[in-house]
Amino acid sequence: GLLGIAVGALHTFAGPDHLAGLAPLVIGQRRSPVAAFGLGALWGSGHATGQLLLGLGCLAVQVGLVKTMWAPAFAKASGVLVGASLVAIGL
Repeated sequence: GLLGIAVGALHTFAGPDHLAGLAPLVIGQRRSPVAAFGLGALWGSGHATGQLLLGLGCLAVQVGLVKTMWAPAFAKASGVLVGASLVAIGL
């Protein structure tokens, strides 16, 4: 429990993909502190939702609800999806 929260927090502060994802949304924008907080909260909520869904998927595999034949294909596809989303943000 606590270890997961600590690792998640470290990932948030240390991940360069977070800076690459948020930078185009804020550079050159004049936002009030409330609007900046709102943007950060929405972005963080979306990120947390994605991690929650991924965690639930891993839990389903762990307890045997889902078979893992597709795991190698998912690993390759997830890297491509992350890269494509960062490129799309940059456009």
